[in-house]
This record gives sequence, C-alpha cells and structure tokens, in this order.
Amino acid sequence: MSKNVRVAYQVPEQPGGSFGRSFEDAFIIANALVLADNISGLALKGHFDRTVGEHLSEAAIATQAYQIAENLRDHKTDFAFDAMLLDGWKVPRYIDEGLQWLTLP
Repeated sequence: MSKNVRVAYQVPEQPGGSFGRSFEDAFIIANALVLADNISGLALKGHFDRTVGEHLSEAAIATQAYQIAENLRDHKTDFAFDAMLLDGWKVPRYIDEGLQWLTLP
C-alpha cells in the first residue's frame, strides 16, 4: 500500500451539514458568516442579492451556496478577488484536510 497518494473531495463543513459540489460552492458554505458580515463590500454583491434576495444571512447564503456559485460561474476571477479582500476567511474543510495530510511525515 502506497502512502504517497491522498484523494481529497468535498465533505460537509459541519457534521451532518451540506457540502459543496465545486470549490466555489464549498468556499461559500465554509465562509457564509464572513460573506454575510462583509456583503456590502463585495464587488459581486449583486449576484448574491439576485440569488438569495435581500436577506443575506449566514444561513441563507449557506443554504443557497450552490445557486450562488452557479451565478458566479462566469465571474470566478472577480469572486477570487472578493475572497482575497475578506478578513477571516478559511479554506473549505476538504482542502484543509489535504493540506494537513501533506505535513505528515
């Protein structure tokens, strides 16, 4: 058995929670609170508004993460810049687990 390969795939951010189907979807779920708290400063705020409506809460963003990610499909670069400017964001759990694995002896 080789210990040089690890397959990483999306997993729920919280036990029993939803998980993303893409990186963007997973990022939105993992950072729903950060996005909700900083929504007014996002260049792509309008895309969130059109998908979620005016009530941009953490729960609403997390619940509709797939639809938000789909609406941002043609704006991935802009979404990346929005994310880079956020304070306190975190990588989705599946990426964190993969990075942790890379540090193992």
